[in-house]
Amino acid sequence: MTFDDMPISFCQILGLLVFFTVWAILIFLFPAFRIYTLTIPPILIVNFAKEQRLRDCFINYFVVIWLFLFFYYNTRSFLLEPFLRGAFRNPTLTLEGNKFLFPPAGPIMFYNVNSAFGHHRVLGIKNEEAFELDPHDIYLTRTFFYDNVHRGVLGEIGDLSNAPSFCYTMYRRMPEFDDFVVTLRVYPSLTTSRYVYREKLIYHCGKILPKVQAKP
Repeated sequence: MTFDDMPISFCQILGLLVFFTVWAILIFLFPAFRIYTLTIPPILIVNFAKEQRLRDCFINYFVVIWLFLFFYYNTRSFLLEPFLRGAFRNPTLTLEGNKFLFPPAGPIMFYNVNSAFGHHRVLGIKNEEAFELDPHDIYLTRTFFYDNVHRGVLGEIGDLSNAPSFCYTMYRRMPEFDDFVVTLRVYPSLTTSRYVYREKLIYHCGKILPKVQAKP
């Protein structure tokens, strides 16, 4: 039996193994390639492959290799290196790492998730009444594949150094309001008391940049 006579499924599986091997090598040898860029080929194949069986095999191999890399990266310093140093009797043995392999918050999300939670709020003041503003109306720049508001982009307004430019932008974008207030709402424990929170005033736009100064 020649290679051409072998079942096509075997050729497909072999091709997937070769692809993922090259994919893993690129991750370790070229840290300038971020993991988000290297996941583009798998995403394209999963979404555009016509054969359901090929997509299923691709996803299975992708998950297995990804879990292997994730396990290696998160156990490299405290488990694998001490074990191999003792096994090979080499106290200076160091395993290769790659700071671009996973997002910085990846291990934190799986290791320890704090019960406390907090987020900033923006209130528009009109006729001495406060109206909470939708963050999606504040940040009009759209992103691809994820919601930048849910990723915490609104936290940038809590920095007092950004207050003047933020207030200027709000006065220009929503002139129907007389003033704007930025607050920080903190939930001490979402697991035990999800409706209990504390709210703190961060700054008042009217005291930092009066509306009359923001007019063009």
